[in-house]
Amino acid sequence: MKKLLLRLHGVGDGINLWLGEGEILGMVIENEHGIPGFCQLILDGLPPKPGHMELAGKAAIIDETPRLVPDLSIAENLIVFDPNFKKAVIDPFKIITKARQLLQKEGINLEPTAWAKGLSPAQRILFELLKAKTFGFKLILLKDVGKLLGPASQPEVFSYIQELAGQGMGFICLDTYPDAIFSICNRTLAYRSGTIEKLFFGAGLSNYPPPASLPFQAARIKPAGTPVAKIRQRDWGFSISKGECVTVLDPEGRGLTGLGQAILGKPSIKWEVSMPFGRVHLIPESPLKNALYYNQSYLFNLTFLLEEKLGKQAIPRKLLYSIQKELGGEIGIDTGMASLQQLKPKDLLDLVYYRAILLRPGLCLIISPLRGLGMELQGHVLELIKKLKQRQLAIIILTAHLDRLPLASDEVLAMPRD
Repeated sequence: MKKLLLRLHGVGDGINLWLGEGEILGMVIENEHGIPGFCQLILDGLPPKPGHMELAGKAAIIDETPRLVPDLSIAENLIVFDPNFKKAVIDPFKIITKARQLLQKEGINLEPTAWAKGLSPAQRILFELLKAKTFGFKLILLKDVGKLLGPASQPEVFSYIQELAGQGMGFICLDTYPDAIFSICNRTLAYRSGTIEKLFFGAGLSNYPPPASLPFQAARIKPAGTPVAKIRQRDWGFSISKGECVTVLDPEGRGLTGLGQAILGKPSIKWEVSMPFGRVHLIPESPLKNALYYNQSYLFNLTFLLEEKLGKQAIPRKLLYSIQKELGGEIGIDTGMASLQQLKPKDLLDLVYYRAILLRPGLCLIISPLRGLGMELQGHVLELIKKLKQRQLAIIILTAHLDRLPLASDEVLAMPRD
């Protein structure tokens, strides 16, 4: 069994987690509540109150704040500030030579005589990783690193993180937008307001409950009952049951092509889709642009698809009254308004998702639900997705970017490449 670098039990609002040697743990953060204290607790290494912590070795953090002396060279930052550096007389030539050897050994293309203040974000992160290794840190907290790096520099930095993990160092990657860093994590936690809600294992990411302490206590959760859909492509696939949300990460952004079209019923030689329980309801990408008729009434937008489901040209007046009374009260809006022109985005999103609740389809297919939305609206959409689950709808989300979707998902899968 791997040696534990960190174990937390009952810390703060009840955080339980562990990290072994050579592991990269991701934390998808919905909000910052408790995160500064969580980081400081690990960096200080002091006994928490309440709870229990075991920490093997020293911890460091790499985030948007550089921890370098800007007006000193790379060599001076690396060698002179090393706790193991004991010489009273500094020989610049020897310092530069030693720093160049370390940089070359690690495969980092930096000039040791360059000023630290001239480093790009990627160069600075690479250098701080090397510095942490040289100074003997065993655990590194990476805060919002994916956001600091551009797509061109991510592969080099992530490769070095994996290399250091292979040498026994451990990493906790805390990020609001985990798309990039997610790809190298062994496990990914969904963190919200001081608690851990879910734990996903590996790049395939099957859902596990938060562990009380050690990994052998985790067990697969799968809703009971007959699956409403089964999807397969060669040796890759999944099933989904009522009240479950499965997010499929498609980095190539194929959206409604391929799998999406197959789910909607288009014949496919690539995908096997079995759906014995009813029709699919689609919530498209950018639904505020693509799923609403702004010059029509609120009630029309809410119910026009219901006519097709009921097989009637007009919905009975009694049923419309019932919908207005029940859903209108729950949504908290006047459903009798003649158009949507004055509604705020939050109210329009309510309309889109409550339409799905009204239709009660066999399966709800959602395309990139968080794309283009600010943080507040993203949080609102996550709550609406959870509401669909509470109403026992089965949900498949296709997305090119994870954002905070793991917080509402029961399973996250990476779509296989063609």
